[in-house]
Amino acid sequence: MSQSPTRALIDDNIRIGCLIRCFGVAAWILIDLVAAPFAPSGASPVVQLPLLAGHLTVALALYALRRRIRSVVVFALAVPLFDVPALAAAQALLVLAEQRAGLANQAAFEAAATAGVLVFGVIVATYTLNRRLVLVTLLIGLALELALVTRIGLSAATVRACLLVFGLVAAATVYLVQRTLELVRGASQIAIRKDRLERYFSPSVAAEIAQRGDDLGVGQEREVSILFSDIRDFTALAEKLQAREVVELLNEYLSVMTPLIFEAGGTLDKFIGDGILAYFGAPLEQPAHADAAIGCGLKMLTTLGQLNAARAARGQPQLHVGIGIHTGRAIVGNIGSPQRKEFTLIGDAVNLASRIEGLTKLHHQPLLCSEATRGRATLEVDWLEAPAVQVKGKDAPVKTFVPQARLQV
Repeated sequence: MSQSPTRALIDDNIRIGCLIRCFGVAAWILIDLVAAPFAPSGASPVVQLPLLAGHLTVALALYALRRRIRSVVVFALAVPLFDVPALAAAQALLVLAEQRAGLANQAAFEAAATAGVLVFGVIVATYTLNRRLVLVTLLIGLALELALVTRIGLSAATVRACLLVFGLVAAATVYLVQRTLELVRGASQIAIRKDRLERYFSPSVAAEIAQRGDDLGVGQEREVSILFSDIRDFTALAEKLQAREVVELLNEYLSVMTPLIFEAGGTLDKFIGDGILAYFGAPLEQPAHADAAIGCGLKMLTTLGQLNAARAARGQPQLHVGIGIHTGRAIVGNIGSPQRKEFTLIGDAVNLASRIEGLTKLHHQPLLCSEATRGRATLEVDWLEAPAVQVKGKDAPVKTFVPQARLQV
């Protein structure tokens, strides 16, 4: 099962946050090693190295275990409860060492600069996309910074400057998280809508619907051309196959037929076992929907011939289908319960298309169209009229016609 966009983004952010933590601490250690020979006696940054080395070890462990843990909570709590205190403690070690060495000005500078160092922890916290965690990280960082500057005895002006830095960082990070969450929610809704549309419509139709923002939940009555297809004697064939072979057969068959529906601008309503229900002319206008349905049906027969050739080469039985097409008015829309809805169509036209598909076996023809479909068609095909037959639900016998593609001379 594919991840939701929100979950996928959070997982990716955890990975990025862990990498930032590792590279940040490693860079700090490298800077300390480079600066150590130039530091005053008794105030070398090497006093930070044992703590920073431990910090890097834990950071690397969290990165290595992130896939096993897969917990936003573990990663999130590590920022305010581990990263920020560790950063503050490392700075405190250096500040106190400088103070003991009599370097009051340098100690004051380092104490004030700790506010900027702790911003690093806040940056890591933003990758959790959790506003509360960012605020908690800021508050803990602020408390530790105030404790340090108070311990050193900095002026009130310096303390106010530190508060100002944290205030600006707080406003910026909270806005950043809020904006990111809004973008993620928007992307999630777009992805869900796109996934739903592409279940029924061709990519081009789905893109146009998404761009226009059509409300698919509202029912509408439209004239459509409905295509029903079914594999003949599928039950008898399936009884001779293993369950796995039945599934493989259907998947192969449906995989080559579905693109033909989309290529003709049709809508895939559903698979009904080995059957396919599709229609043309909704939800977007398609003036030549009858031609599209007939053309699709003829291509399905051609493609079936190619599929059967491949099956014969593998020593597998041939498939035979019946396709019925009828043009009429039907209601289309999102139909179902709150738990599950489907974009589908209902009406007498749907039932008649199914009846016509059933007549293909009676007339020994793979494709039959209703009189209404023939009347709306403009394709250059030859028509062979089949005997009219009485069908369930209709008072008058139903006339059907066999479309035959003309040979190119």
